[in-house]
Amino acid sequence: MPDGIAAGVGLIKQLYDQIKGTDVVLLDLTSLRPNVILEMGMALALEKRLIPIRSSTSPTVDLTAYPFLLEMGILDFLPTADDIRRLRGEVLRRAHKPLSKTETLHESASASGVRLRQDQKPKTLGLYYPASRQTVWESLLPRILEIARARGHEILIVGSRPNKRTRSLFDNLVWATSKADRLIIDSTGSEGPDMYAAFALGFGFALSQRRSPAKQIIRIEEAGTTHRIALGMWPQESYHEWRRGEDIWNLISSILPGTKA
Repeated sequence: MPDGIAAGVGLIKQLYDQIKGTDVVLLDLTSLRPNVILEMGMALALEKRLIPIRSSTSPTVDLTAYPFLLEMGILDFLPTADDIRRLRGEVLRRAHKPLSKTETLHESASASGVRLRQDQKPKTLGLYYPASRQTVWESLLPRILEIARARGHEILIVGSRPNKRTRSLFDNLVWATSKADRLIIDSTGSEGPDMYAAFALGFGFALSQRRSPAKQIIRIEEAGTTHRIALGMWPQESYHEWRRGEDIWNLISSILPGTKA
């Protein structure tokens, strides 16, 4: 996968096309970078064999806040000839295994029998925001729900676990992202973009390329804590900064057109 900082008009479509043309995707988690997690979302949406690897000589990145990464079975390796050969053998072994429904996110790995991927539903808005911005968002929810009802839209708030059959945040993120035809993803983070948000952006973008009409996906961040360059491949026209709750409200009301039938 491409490494470092990605930027440039149309790059996200180029990344999509590159991943689409592969059978197996190696995901290097030696350092946790949001662009890699976005690309991971694309690969999973495209039902590719995903193999996470990590160098044992580098400081271990704490992944406890992102259990969906730990559940993938990371292959640790040393930068020695013998261990690289061992890693290569294990990668080839995994690459030839048939993909399961949990590995392609059709079913939950944590809640048996729960179907995650949904058919896209018109007039459905998916909202994801990090726990650190919960206070701001929850102050807006009564107004958001009111305007949604008035305009005939369903709202899926990922943090409230709208799929009641699973309590996993990741499961609900996959479920809501696949179902919604409009998405607002708040990627605000203290040291970089929120990783769940990065995943949702990649997963939603890749699904959107395979569906008609395409999903409307907007990435937003709180002004002053923005990390636009860390996900520089994301289209500028679909990126907005917010300074107060009213900015979020104005954006949501602008993308919920129509009146209730």
